[in-house]
Amino acid sequence: MDDAIRIELKPNRDCCIECMAKKIYWKIVDEYILSEIDDPYIERRIELLEKFLETADIGHLRSVTEKIFADGRQPIVVLKKENGEDDIKIDIISK
Repeated sequence: MDDAIRIELKPNRDCCIECMAKKIYWKIVDEYILSEIDDPYIERRIELLEKFLETADIGHLRSVTEKIFADGRQPIVVLKKENGEDDIKIDIISK
């Protein structure tokens, strides 16, 4: 079983990487609260987004994703955290 948590953020021209991360964060938090059950998978997704928002160099990521937009491509920021690891891995891909 793969214990990694993976979240894809797809910013657009109306919503930068930080805005997109916050939207997804609050959507997951709302789902968690409404579910009224403890779900370790959802808790780990919330923790991953919290850590990203608290520690990532958002300015740099915004700059990189804006350059990808300028080239006419869609940036995708992939957040990944292995179970038991403290650090998150951030990859930027474009389509």
